Amino acid sequence: INLKIRGNLGKIVFREAVKDLLPDYMLKKPKWGFSIDIKTWYTKTIHDVAKHLFDKSRLAKQGLIDHDQVNRLLTQPPQTLEPQEARYLWLTTLAEIWFRLYIEGLGYEGKRVLNALLSS
Repeated sequence: INLKIRGNLGKIVFREAVKDLLPDYMLKKPKWGFSIDIKTWYTKTIHDVAKHLFDKSRLAKQGLIDHDQVNRLLTQPPQTLEPQEARYLWLTTLAEIWFRLYIEGLGYEGKRVLNALLSS
């Protein structure tokens, strides 16, 4: 554990590896998280993909999501979604893609698989 955590600092092995490359104040800086505005990001980039995916939702077919609720949210203009609604759609979209890739066995091979996801 001495290689992972020392005091309040984590990633000791990484910090040791880059100590000659970074200033001392960066090496002693505690872990710092980040957040994104899911609503803005989701509505600008994912909404149309989600609409297409949920036309033939595998999760809904398995009874794992409420297809009516997802469709209701997807018919709203993206900018009118509440932050928690956008987050729900974002997570549900990720779950739908994951299900198709790993449960249905498409695997991941880049653009070919994305095209397959969108065409199925």
